[in-house]
Amino acid sequence: MDFTKAYDFSGFGMGRSVYAGANGKKISIIIDGIEFMLKFPAPARHNENLHYANSIASEFIGSNIFRILGINAQEAYIGTYAKNGKEYSVVACRDFTEQGKYTFYDFASLKNTIIESSSNGYGTELISVIEAIQEQIYIDPDELSRFFWDMIVVDALIANFDRHNGNWGFLSDNATGKWSIAPVFDCGSSLYPQADENVRRKIMSDRNELEVRLYNRPLSVFRINNEKLGYTTFLPAGLYEECDIAVIRMSAIIDEKLDEIIDFINHAPIIKEDKDFYIFMLKARKEAVIDNSVKTIETISREKRRQEFSKRLRLINKL
Repeated sequence: MDFTKAYDFSGFGMGRSVYAGANGKKISIIIDGIEFMLKFPAPARHNENLHYANSIASEFIGSNIFRILGINAQEAYIGTYAKNGKEYSVVACRDFTEQGKYTFYDFASLKNTIIESSSNGYGTELISVIEAIQEQIYIDPDELSRFFWDMIVVDALIANFDRHNGNWGFLSDNATGKWSIAPVFDCGSSLYPQADENVRRKIMSDRNELEVRLYNRPLSVFRINNEKLGYTTFLPAGLYEECDIAVIRMSAIIDEKLDEIIDFINHAPIIKEDKDFYIFMLKARKEAVIDNSVKTIETISREKRRQEFSKRLRLINKL
């Protein structure tokens, strides 16, 4: 299949898998003997007649940005699906369980195996997530830590606000019992999927509106003392050496691959207005979130950064 083409997925046979999750309807289809999950746009929370069609493009673009940056991610293709006279915008995501060859376990499941963990499987207190990564016994902790921080840096670039413990995880080979890290998936909360045409226009023309999206929205899912953390706050904070290393490592790859990402978006089967907005935001976030984090890491000692972060967090908690 070609990432630059939009497909009509209506004529393909149905698969047997069923999929959980709260964000939109999902069905299984078979393309050339391979199972794909077809994702439909989720309805807006406050208006059931409105759908976040942008989440389809966000899923498609976000997944492929991970792939371009060298991180194993779910194959995603964009297109339409017609039923009962109605046509839907959809994204087809290759099912990495390969029709029963692998069993998928989310990180929350592994986190629940850590008896001394300070929170449950879905708890996103940053310290409990890092503890679980180090204490779980299924994947080499160093390998998992590197993958986790690389993933988070890319999530910061694409403004993903929903990398909770249920949408990343692991595959267990049902024949051998060997475990591996699952491809990155569920990128539909990236690149501001709830921003309509008017909001996008404001962001691209008003510096104040842009800065809100760069520094205040979206926040990450991670918390310290139950306070949600912004990417520009915790990435350069020096909390974990592995985070510093990942920011430097992924920044170099982003620099190298940015033109390829832009070329991919320019050739993607989406409308020009979407392309312009995504390219604009990726360039802005690279500078504000990634480049500024690198500059801070390289010029200020980790100890001083940790001290400044602690002061800032105490101030936030007093407000």
